[in-house]
Amino acid sequence: MKKINEIPGKVSFGRAFKDFFIGYIDFKGKTTRAGYWWMTLILAILSLIPVMFFVYLTIGSAMSVSAGANEADVFSSVLGSFIIPVLIMAIVWLALFLPSLAMAVRRYRDAGLRGRGFLVLWIISVASSCTEIMSPLQQTSGSAVFTFLTYAIGLLFLVITVLPTNAITTKSNNEFICFFLRSKKEV
Repeated sequence: MKKINEIPGKVSFGRAFKDFFIGYIDFKGKTTRAGYWWMTLILAILSLIPVMFFVYLTIGSAMSVSAGANEADVFSSVLGSFIIPVLIMAIVWLALFLPSLAMAVRRYRDAGLRGRGFLVLWIISVASSCTEIMSPLQQTSGSAVFTFLTYAIGLLFLVITVLPTNAITTKSNNEFICFFLRSKKEV
């Protein structure tokens, strides 16, 4: 497997697309801002296709109901129309999840965050999201702390994606800081 180490200023649209699939499970390389955002744009545009399809089906079913069609027939035809696209979307999502995660980790590493630092922050974010989701189901009052933590880590990840290469590397010898950030010596 080829290690992805993009060079700032040298990443084109085509290069970003190629690196995304070449580095399918490469969590150790680096992805520049351009490489990350080009691929994010492609994935965002591709995600609009199923949304537009679902809007089309929904409007079509609403129009057929208003035209006097039997609601049970419309419901069964719409449900049948939704099953195949949902299965296709699930398969595509599963196929793109791992390379998207790998690309994000490479982007964070390029900005200066260590892989293990990302992993700890990601686990905290997922755990607080799960706690936030489970609180209403358990009929207890959810804590705003978990909501805040989830959004704060998400915002941190967003900010890191727009930072230039090696922007958050550190000169510190503090073990806690060095756990999360790469040192300038490693650059």
